[in-house]
Amino acid sequence: MMKRFYKLRDLLVGYPDRFLEVTTARKVIIVLLSFILGGGIVTVMIFLRVYWGVNKKGAGITVAYRAERGGYVFREGVRSRPIVIHPLPLATSQLDKDLKYLLYKHLFRIRPDGALQLDLASGWQVSDKGKTITIFLSRGNVWSDGKPITANDVVFTFNFIKQHFSETPVGQLLKDARVLVRDLYTVQLTLDKPFPHVVYYLTFPIVAKHYYQRYVPDELLYEGLLIKPLTSGRFTIENISEGSIMLQDLEDGGSLGADYLEFVYEHDNSWEALLGKRIQALADVTLQEAERLVQIEGIRVHRFIKQFNFIGLFIKAENSNPVLRDVNFRRALYAAIDRGTIARGLGTEPAYSVYPKQSVYFNGEMVARLLQVDPNVLLGKVSRSEDKRCNVVSSKVCYVFTLVYPKDDDLQYIAHYLRESLGALGVVVELKEVSLEELVSSVLPLRDFEVLLLELETLVDPDQYGLWHSSQVEYPGKNIVGLQSKRLDRVLLRGRTLEGEERIKEYQTMQELLFEYMYFIPIVHSVYRYAYWEDSINISKDSRFLVSPEHRFEYITLESTGK
Repeated sequence: MMKRFYKLRDLLVGYPDRFLEVTTARKVIIVLLSFILGGGIVTVMIFLRVYWGVNKKGAGITVAYRAERGGYVFREGVRSRPIVIHPLPLATSQLDKDLKYLLYKHLFRIRPDGALQLDLASGWQVSDKGKTITIFLSRGNVWSDGKPITANDVVFTFNFIKQHFSETPVGQLLKDARVLVRDLYTVQLTLDKPFPHVVYYLTFPIVAKHYYQRYVPDELLYEGLLIKPLTSGRFTIENISEGSIMLQDLEDGGSLGADYLEFVYEHDNSWEALLGKRIQALADVTLQEAERLVQIEGIRVHRFIKQFNFIGLFIKAENSNPVLRDVNFRRALYAAIDRGTIARGLGTEPAYSVYPKQSVYFNGEMVARLLQVDPNVLLGKVSRSEDKRCNVVSSKVCYVFTLVYPKDDDLQYIAHYLRESLGALGVVVELKEVSLEELVSSVLPLRDFEVLLLELETLVDPDQYGLWHSSQVEYPGKNIVGLQSKRLDRVLLRGRTLEGEERIKEYQTMQELLFEYMYFIPIVHSVYRYAYWEDSINISKDSRFLVSPEHRFEYITLESTGK
C-alpha cells in the first residue's frame, strides 16, 4: 500500500521538477539552433518578446505562458503551501481553502455577499418541525473521471465528517444525525434536535465515494498531499511543482479572464516577487507591506472586508483581576474605544456587535444606548487597581489589565492604539504578544489570559450556538471566554428552531444578554488585503465586502488578455 503512495508522491512532487529540467534543456538547445540558423539578432528579439512579454504592457508572465500553453495565466503569490488538496479535512490553510473553493462542488455555496446559492443541490425540503431535511441533487454533475455525482457521495462525505471531525460546528450538528440515501439523487438528513437552517452549514465540498473509499482514514487525513485528488469544480489541477500549483479553468472563455490560475509559494520574499512582476498579485498582504506597496506606481492594494468576522476583546469570565470582574469597567471599555480611528488606520469598518451593522439581526437600539454612556462615569464606580503598575500614571485613578494578542500586524496596531488611547482614562494596558504556537498550545486551551485580542469568526447564518453556549466551554469548543449562562443557552436553542421575525427577535435578545455580561467587546471587522499590478488585473468596484478570502476570485479578472 505505502509503495503506491510513494510512487504517487513522486508523480505529484518529483515528476514535475524533473520534467521542467528536461524541457528547459530542450528549449535551450532549440534556442541555440535557432540562433545559428536564423541569425542572432532575430532570435534574441523573439526570445525577449516571448519570455519577457515586452510587447504586452504589464503582462510578461502572461505572455510567456500564452506562448508555451496556448492560454493566459493569472499568477498569484500566496503565503502558504498546500497541505491537503483533496476536500475531506475541514480545518486547513487559506491556500487549501482556496483550492477547495475552486476545485470542488458543494451542496450549497455561500456567495461573497452572504447569500445562499445552490450548487450540487437543486433544492431542499424541511419537515418534522425542522428535524428532517431532504436534499434534492441536480443531475448531470460529474467527477473529473466522468462518473456521476450521486447521493452515495453525499452520504459518504457526511459520515466521514461525523466520524473524524465531530469537534467542528458541522460535525457537532451531524454527530447524532441519521443520513440516508432515498434514491440516487435524494438525501435525507434527520437531526436529533430541530434546526431548519442546517443547510447554511452544508457548504463544504462533497467527496467521491468510489474513489476515496479505497483509502483508510489516516491516509486521507495525514497523507492528503500525496493522494491525487478527484475533482468536480470549475477548475482542475494542471500541474504541481515544488514551488507552485497550477489550475486550468474549465469554463468556456475562463471565468477569471484567464485559462490558467497559478498559486506561487516558492518565493522567500513575495513582496519582491511582486515588484519584479514574477507574480501579478500578492494575497494576504500585511499592514506594513500595504503601507509600502501603495507608494509604488502601478501597484494597488485592495481591501476586502470580511463582513461576518470581527476583531475584538475576549475577557475571561472567571477572571482573577478584580477590575475585569466589574461589569462597569467592561462597559466603560466598550464606550471608550474609538472604533472609527482604528478602522481608518486598518482600512476596514467599525464593529459594534456580534452581527454586522447592515444585518437585520443587529440590535441597533442597544448599541446606541451603550455608546452614549460616559466611560468616566462608569469608571467612577470601579475600585482602583491595587497594583504597582499604577505608579506609571500620574492620575489618582488607575485600572490595570494585561492584553494578550498573537503576533499579527493588525492586532499589534490595535493593541498599541488601545494602550495609548485608554491611558487618558487612567487605564494601564500591559501588552503581551504571543506566537501562534503559544496561542494554540496554552493561551486558548488553558485560558491563559485576562483579556485576549483576537478575530471572532462567525457564519452567515445568525446561529451562534457554537460560540456562546455553555456546552462549548471546554477546548476545542469556541466559547473562548468561558461564559456559562442558562438564560443565554435557552435563547440560543430557541433561535435555532425559529424563522422570520421570531428568529430576529430571539437573536436581538441574545445580543442584549451578551451586552449585559460584556465579555466580548467588538472593535472592527477583519480585513484581507490584496496587492496587484493595476495594468495586469482588474478588481470589481463592488467588492468591498466578502464572507471569506476565497471569494475574491468572484471579483478578479485579468486585464491584459483582451477577453
